[in-house]
Amino acid sequence: HDHLCRALCRQAGIAVFSVDYPLAPEAPFPAAVDGAVAGFAWAVKNAGALGMDPARIGAGGDSAGANLVAVLSLEARDRGGALPRVQLLLYPAMDLTLEHLQHGNARSGDPFTPEAVAWFVDLYLGGADASDWRASPLLAGSLAGLPPAYVMTAGADVLAGDGRAFAAR
Repeated sequence: HDHLCRALCRQAGIAVFSVDYPLAPEAPFPAAVDGAVAGFAWAVKNAGALGMDPARIGAGGDSAGANLVAVLSLEARDRGGALPRVQLLLYPAMDLTLEHLQHGNARSGDPFTPEAVAWFVDLYLGGADASDWRASPLLAGSLAGLPPAYVMTAGADVLAGDGRAFAAR
């Protein structure tokens, strides 16, 4: 994701921190959630020393990373912690129960099929409940009080329904 982070930094004129959260299957859910929450907390805590305004730190990610941004925003809201200024959610995976998968969206030869998504979700969850809001932020009781979100979906993406459903809520 280095290329994407550098492009955002260059084109938006902002500082970008890229959090290398733990990956499944070696570190199943909720390890990535804990890593993302800790990474955002570190950025806020150290913002002053880095010459940044802690109230102007946003959070962004793509696919599973977007899921983690929504979850860390929900966690921060519920715990009364610092919230991201904005959520940048690029083709987000928001419901790991897979209810919103767009089965007709995969193009011929596309490796990111509904079956592939199900495989990745099984690895990530490691037996945990997909309906836990920390795995599926779309299923959180309320999305009220979250920072504004820019939600980008792609026409041929099997996850497009997740992003649309999250944006609608």
